[in-house]
Amino acid sequence: MNMKKISTAIALTTLSSGSLAAGFQLAEHSAAGLGRAFAGEGAVADSAAVIARNPAAMSLFKTVSLSGGISYVDPNVNIEGTNTFITTSGLQSIEANADDVAPAAIIPNAYIIVPLNDKWAFGLALNSHFGLKTDYPTDFEASESAGVADIATYNINPQVSYRINDMITLGAGVSVIYGHAEFGVTNSQASQANISASIYQSTYAAGIAQGLNPIQAAAQAAAVTGAATPEVGTELAHVEGDGWTWGYNLGVMLELTENTRLGLTYRSEIDMEFEGDLDGWSPDKLNPPTSYDGSYTSSGTAQIDLPSMIELSLHTYLTDSISMQASWQQIGWSSFETLEVELDNGDPNLVLAKNYWDDTNRYAVGFGYDMNSALTFRVGYALDESPVGDTYRNLAIPDSERTWITAGMTWNLSNNSSMDFGFARVTGADATIDYTSSTATVYNGEIAKGDANIASVSYNYSF
Repeated sequence: MNMKKISTAIALTTLSSGSLAAGFQLAEHSAAGLGRAFAGEGAVADSAAVIARNPAAMSLFKTVSLSGGISYVDPNVNIEGTNTFITTSGLQSIEANADDVAPAAIIPNAYIIVPLNDKWAFGLALNSHFGLKTDYPTDFEASESAGVADIATYNINPQVSYRINDMITLGAGVSVIYGHAEFGVTNSQASQANISASIYQSTYAAGIAQGLNPIQAAAQAAAVTGAATPEVGTELAHVEGDGWTWGYNLGVMLELTENTRLGLTYRSEIDMEFEGDLDGWSPDKLNPPTSYDGSYTSSGTAQIDLPSMIELSLHTYLTDSISMQASWQQIGWSSFETLEVELDNGDPNLVLAKNYWDDTNRYAVGFGYDMNSALTFRVGYALDESPVGDTYRNLAIPDSERTWITAGMTWNLSNNSSMDFGFARVTGADATIDYTSSTATVYNGEIAKGDANIASVSYNYSF
């Protein structure tokens, strides 16, 4: 184990799983959308929240419209498996289980649409498209592979739309994005054993190279190992940083008939760079006999390529009171291919290409029923592919394919105001985890449970 391996672990594990869409995408942009499993989001336009997906849909609004809400996400993610490490008598495995590794979270959103004339409209979206949080117990027996991870992005997205004719509207926006990330892992019993063995072997080899006989080299190695091996619970790595970046989004709205619309949208890939401080431990920082402290501190940057998104949306009425929505979305997770970590303490930059993620598809269908002028009910279903295959899944990203079953309603309080309510049950597929950590421990296990409940409420007002 060395400085490079520790830094590699930092870069890879900063993006742990915890969000409910594929990878670490956030889809929770409105309560009405949640009720129909976010089907047809780029074409429905039942509130100002439509600009979370399609700026061109602003042409459908004739007066200033506001929408805002929150989503409460309650995941239930359990991990079960064993962690294998080296002992003087050979390999040994220890049970390493963790429950509720993804804590509950609240995701807010807010939108405004301002029609300027019969051609132009302006809008502003405040939301998030990527984020996660995981928090493994401090006594997790594979804490060198997963500890605490928290990443959040905040999207400020002004937009404009232009109506070309009665059928076609174009839209575009610019996103200013702030991101914050924190990550930490600690020494477990398993990693302590491997670190101890590594220090002993390297010290023994150095003693022999210096001309010591085997007994002398073994005695020196034992003394150095006892003094230099970090205790269980020692912080192996902790990094925290933030940064700003930007991106753009485009949209087209096609009004095929009075009751049928198509939306096509694109959101650009984003290069997110976090600047912050790193505290860690590495045997490269040991300097016996003068120092047995392997800790170090450095400032630095880590770059993350957030994926592009393209979506095709349909909204249509099957009868006077029953509507149908459908969506196909592709998320360009293959851009999450390399991570470059630049440390300011003199160590070389690290360019990593160990994710091997694939582009994913999300398919959704929803239905609405206008019971009367005051109440609309919704249901939805979605299939959310995972970008991570069995070969490369690990504790840091316990991701698997998900299905969504949703329901919701809108209550029209008056001609100008309404409230939306949505609920979703998200179920993750069974998936195995086989992962070798930076300290050479080997975890073999599974995602024993990967479900979540999501509840959302929004308030809408049109002037």
